[in-house]
Amino acid sequence: MTETLLSIPLNVLDLRDNDFFMFIGQFCSQDVVEYLKLLEDYLELIDVKKKLAFRRSDGSYLIKIGVQYDINELTKNLRNALISKGQMTNDLAGRKAYEFLRINIPGSLPSLTTIQTKLAKEGLRAVEGEFRYNDMIKYMSTVNSKFAFCAEDRTTAERKIIYDTRSNSFVGFSPPLDEYGMPRMKYFQTDSIEDLQCWFEQEDISKLLNLYMIQPINSNDQKISPYALAAYGTNGKYTSFDIIRRWFKVFEESSSQGIRIIGYSTDADAKYLLGMRLVSGFFATLLNSPISKHSLLLTIDIPKSWSWFFLPRQQLFLCMQDAIHICTKLRNRLLSTSAVIMMGDGLVSIDYLLQLIELRSKFNHNLVKSDICPHDKQNYRSCEKLCAAIECLQEINDSHATVVYLSIIRCIIIALIDPSTPTATRIYYAWLAVFVCRLWRTWLNLVPKQDFNDRISQMANH
Repeated sequence: MTETLLSIPLNVLDLRDNDFFMFIGQFCSQDVVEYLKLLEDYLELIDVKKKLAFRRSDGSYLIKIGVQYDINELTKNLRNALISKGQMTNDLAGRKAYEFLRINIPGSLPSLTTIQTKLAKEGLRAVEGEFRYNDMIKYMSTVNSKFAFCAEDRTTAERKIIYDTRSNSFVGFSPPLDEYGMPRMKYFQTDSIEDLQCWFEQEDISKLLNLYMIQPINSNDQKISPYALAAYGTNGKYTSFDIIRRWFKVFEESSSQGIRIIGYSTDADAKYLLGMRLVSGFFATLLNSPISKHSLLLTIDIPKSWSWFFLPRQQLFLCMQDAIHICTKLRNRLLSTSAVIMMGDGLVSIDYLLQLIELRSKFNHNLVKSDICPHDKQNYRSCEKLCAAIECLQEINDSHATVVYLSIIRCIIIALIDPSTPTATRIYYAWLAVFVCRLWRTWLNLVPKQDFNDRISQMANH
């Protein structure tokens, strides 16, 4: 093997014509040499070479610039198509599923690093705490909309610290808020190991991810995908006033670029509920509020006969809870194994739903056990299926409390989620849900605690 390698000339890559064939003859049979000569002398191949390239005096070929450009563009488009396919697969399936597919189908999908690099070059990769107003404006123009609803929500995040090369900062620490309630971008930047050690010892590591989504609104009821405005880690140590100041800041920045934020939506967190009450003036007053003299105030045409409607007529923006989140919260409380829910002399329990599945045909109720015990706590589809089985559930003995509880969820779906519900019907079912909850709460306040304990003990014995 060593002798063979030593016999290879240094100019092996420059060999042409007879010199090349003589070199091949040293290592291969004459049949291989004749085959290569056939390829060299193939007339149609020579004609193709003349069309696509220039022949140098030494016998080598130089591909024409136009041909090389077309080939490069084709290769570039194919590569971009592959990356776009990988990006879409990663967005729809998730990181773990993407890695599983990539490992089991080698060469079919690009690496995650390649996808992230492409997004960074196009300016689509967000920096923690960055509110991307300019990109939002571009997206809103593509969907031909100037009105939007903003949704804010928190979710549990993995507690870890990473270094972001793009922003030259450490991500994972909880960034402090400025005077507008906005997170400070690139706050954790340092070249000192002592500073980094100090941060690990003194700063909070983010346990939650705060996400801002923009939902464009248009006049023809077209379904438009939402846009991720910003995301950042947080430790949850902020007040309702920080939330309000942040809402005002997002509203002003969007308005200055021609986008009108109609309102904000969030879950039932106590801080956000208080913020919504203060902003809307619903049995609460926000001192030194900039709303009263703002030039973009909305005037709500409330009939004078609606003495029961307590929302002020003028609002800068509307506030509402995420209806889907409310439904899943109520469903999760129903499915909880630790919570005891009583309503009158009845018990709200999944046991009645399990009886329904065991005693009645699926053709009637369309339920399976995975609807009652879902692994995904945000599975809204199971809420719809549970509510659709209310009539069948009424046939189960002592299930009246569970029926009323599911009826509250169904009222919320009809009033706030179903797009086909008329306005008058929305108001009816919204007030029906509120009335039942208020009546239930009044009963809970009036019944002595000892009666609850006795009732729970009695049910436990049975």
